[in-house]
Amino acid sequence: MQIKLTNIVKNYATVTAGNKASFAVGDGEIVALLGPNGAGKSSLVRMLVGFTFPDSGEIEISDGEQVTNTIPKHQLGYLPEDRGLFLDRSLYENLMYLAKLRGLSSQVADEKIDYWLHRFDLTDRAKEPLKSLSKGNQQKIQLISSVLHEPKIAILDEPFSGLDPINQEIVVSIIKEFQEKGMTVLLSAHQMNLVERLADRVVLMNLGEIIAQGSLAEIRQQLTEGEKLIVRFNGAIDEAKLAALSTVAGYEQTSNYEYYFTTTAGHSLNQVINEIKDLAEILDIRSEHLGLHDLYLEAIKKANDNQQEQTA
Repeated sequence: MQIKLTNIVKNYATVTAGNKASFAVGDGEIVALLGPNGAGKSSLVRMLVGFTFPDSGEIEISDGEQVTNTIPKHQLGYLPEDRGLFLDRSLYENLMYLAKLRGLSSQVADEKIDYWLHRFDLTDRAKEPLKSLSKGNQQKIQLISSVLHEPKIAILDEPFSGLDPINQEIVVSIIKEFQEKGMTVLLSAHQMNLVERLADRVVLMNLGEIIAQGSLAEIRQQLTEGEKLIVRFNGAIDEAKLAALSTVAGYEQTSNYEYYFTTTAGHSLNQVINEIKDLAEILDIRSEHLGLHDLYLEAIKKANDNQQEQTA
């Protein structure tokens, strides 16, 4: 199934949660929706699942034949950030109740519950009340409850919350398995290293606006002005000459003879090297690509700086 949002506007009393937000999630894609608290991510998710509606703009959910403005409930797997399970009921009772709400027969639900509890090493605790579990194990049950019915679209809000690194890896593997089976996944998470491994594309939000979107390479191109280079020379260089270089947008001296350069957009790496080699003998040079964590921080900082300039 495919998700498409076009020019979504959503205003509350004092907050703009959607400011002409547009993005799409293709069939079988994993897309990460990222942004700081209050960016508008949860508001977009609530509109997708039909809890609220946009003030203007269009939401289209398509299975190739039919188009709707919310995800059909039987085709949606929703993992909310806030747990919505019954703490006094057993793991099995929680899962069976939710499975039946999603239309599964007792027999099919029982088979699927057994499979997932075994997958998360919780079979021996099936009859225990949910409140006896740790936060991480409760998160596993919440995740199981959202995918028992094998939905076509999964919206996962902080799926790694409360999980240790071993169980985070298990969830990463499971999400990849979902994709292999053709499931469309929209996720939000703060573990940037895991998102970087999972997501086909990333959508960055801030203050209701989408400030960048695309693959990691495309995001990097949108947000960085040039290459990042670390250069070590064999001795001191003339900083007056360095400041005059046309291919260098900025630099920082990180040790006696080592510099961190940001190159000017539009120049090739060879052009940069041809200029800086005249400063002194180069002993070592390497490029650095910013990871998703640093790109995220840089994008939010730029967006906030621009917002301050506009309101000044």
